[in-house]
Order: sequence, then structure tokens, then C-alpha cells
Amino acid sequence: MFYINYLCQLFSSYEENLLPVCRPIHTLFCMRKAVLKLVPNGHEKYPWRIEGYRELGKRKRLYFRSKREALTKLHQLREISSKEGLQAQHLPVQLRLDAIQASNVLKPHGVSLTEAASFYLRYNGEMKASKTVADALEEYFAERERQNLSAVSLRDAKSRLGRFSIEFGGKLLAESRHRQIQEWLHGLKGIGAQTTNNYITVLSAFFNWGVKQGYCSTNPLAKISKIKQRQDEPIAILKPEDLKKLLNASPRKMLPVFTIGAFAGVRMSELTRLDWSNIHFKKGLVEVPTSKAKTARRRFIEMQPCLKAWLAPYEGSTGRVWPYTLEYFSHEREKLASSLGLKWPQNGLRHSFASYHLAAFENVAQTSLQLGHSGSDLIFSRYRELVTKEEALKYWDILPNSK
Repeated sequence: MFYINYLCQLFSSYEENLLPVCRPIHTLFCMRKAVLKLVPNGHEKYPWRIEGYRELGKRKRLYFRSKREALTKLHQLREISSKEGLQAQHLPVQLRLDAIQASNVLKPHGVSLTEAASFYLRYNGEMKASKTVADALEEYFAERERQNLSAVSLRDAKSRLGRFSIEFGGKLLAESRHRQIQEWLHGLKGIGAQTTNNYITVLSAFFNWGVKQGYCSTNPLAKISKIKQRQDEPIAILKPEDLKKLLNASPRKMLPVFTIGAFAGVRMSELTRLDWSNIHFKKGLVEVPTSKAKTARRRFIEMQPCLKAWLAPYEGSTGRVWPYTLEYFSHEREKLASSLGLKWPQNGLRHSFASYHLAAFENVAQTSLQLGHSGSDLIFSRYRELVTKEEALKYWDILPNSK
């Protein structure tokens, strides 16, 4: 104690620069210690109380029904205080200074040193138990395959989570934050509200699994709301002249995707899984097998004369119709559309097919069947009277080399 007082007196002449250091030292060692004492409380039910007791740095009064009970507790607290006092006397000066500085930092937040230390231990333990997104995904997919998840659902999850892993693969699940994921979702190009919601669903399932495995304590997707979709908003489609311009400028590798999407209405997620064996040239049908259909229901789509003409040069081809990823096609499609001065509508090919098919053939049930819908309500609500018969005939008359 003498040593600390001496230091404070020695540096008093340098108050401007050194007082901020000396004052906390003097405060720590020289402030009067609260005295534990038993006093009458003046209360009928609790006639005795202990003063001078602090818990986590805050004063706390203890009340008792009898003097004997109060004296027993007072004796226990004094023993504890004595032991803590001895421990404090042997703390290194630097440790005491660190404690003061940390306490000052935490004070505006109403957090004690003990609470901060407990939080650190929990946080550190969570980080050690966590796995990177890439490693966790490997384990996640292996478990899903053992659970006999449908091939379509598994492929969809791998596609979406694989795209997520490109950005977050090296990050621990435990340190994934909803704001970062939300910014990533908003930055995805070429996708609409429903596709964004599908990403949220798949990511949420993955992080829920991570919580169960102990790789993270919470699911960050719980704080991300899905996008509300208004069904009364008109859909956007391609004009016949814009589609003709697009097909005439399309690279050979992309042309089958554009034509099957525009003239058969196959979903992009299904189209990128199709093989050339699913294109039955002689029968004039496009087959979407159960294993490749979004709804897990097999369907056949009639090939119109324009589609047969566009695909004729590809007859005899083998392998996948689009041997690359959906993301790569979306990227190349945006580049092509931009170079032609076209603004690409969301689900433009499928929506165009539905609109022009209904207007040209005037058969709601047939259009629903071709699209793979289980009912006709959506056709009536979204595609009816969207285009004229004249426009529809122009659409189905788009042929190779037509100007």
C-alpha cells in the first residue's frame, strides 16, 4: 500500500499525462472497502439484514427471518471476503490494471468482467466445435444420401448450397451472420423472388442441421424473411421479335436450351438435367422423366413444328442437352441478352411458352398438362388474355433463318 501511495505522489507533478494511469491504481488499492455488517431491518417478516455485500460489483442487501440465520450467513460471507482479499493482494499489478481497463470498456454496456469472461468461454468453445461450411456440407450431403432423399431434391440442394459454398466455404458455421448471407442473396443475379425464397429454404435446412450437430448455436436464416410475392402482378414475357433476335444470335451450345425452354416450356432446373435421349425426334416428344422433374412426375411435351426445325441439326447428339451448370447458363444468357439490348424477364422462356400456347391453341387443360401443372387455376389467373391470337401465331412461326 505504501508503495502505491508513493507512486501516486511521485507522479503528481506530471498530472496531465500520468494521472489517468495513477488514479485507477490508487482507486483500486486505496478506496475504502465495504464492511459487512448485520443491522436491524425494521420489518416484521424480515427483521434483520446484511449491509456491505456486493454481487458482480453491485450492492445487494440480504434479508433474514431470524438473527441466528443472519449471523450464520454473515460469518460465511466474511470468510469468503477474507479469502478473496488475500487472493486480490497477490494479483500482479498489470493484471489489476487490465481489470480496470476492461471494466471501463464494459461499463457502458452494463456488462461485468465475469459476464464477459463467461461469454468468451462460450464463444471460444463454439468456435472450436464448429466446422467450415465446405466440410459441413460434405457431411450434410452424405447424411442426406443415407436418408434416401429424392434425387431431384438432392441435386437442387447441392446446386444452391454449392453456390453458397463458393462464397462462404472457408467460413465457420458458428461465425456465419445473417446480414452477410442476406447481402449475398441480394447480390445473386438473374433470379427472382421465388428462387431467392428457395435459396432461403435450402440454407435454413442446412443451418438447422448444423445447430443439431453442435456446429453453430443459432440458425442465421431465422432472421431473414422470405420475399412476399404478389400473384396479381402481371408476368413478363418475350415478344416474338425479341425471341427471334435472341435465337438467331445464340451460340450453338445454348440454342437447344433456348428453344426447348421457349417452345416446350420446360423449367430451367429440369432443362439442365435433360439428356438428348429425352428428346424423341421420331415421336415428336420431349420427355421430362420423374428423376428430372421438379414435381417428381413424368410428363411428355408435344414438339411443335418450330421446335423440330430448330433441333433438327442436333438429332443423334448424346449426353446432356446442357452439360454445364445452371449458373453458367444464366451468366451467359445475361451477357447475350445485354448485347442485344434485351431486358431478360424472370422465367421468360417458360412464361412465354405458357402465354403463347394458351392464346394459340385455346386449351387450358392442354397447356396445363404441357407445363406439368396439377390444375388449371394458375393458367387462368396468370396467362389468360395476356397476348393476342395474332401475336401467338407469330411466336409459333419463328423458324431458323427467318427474318
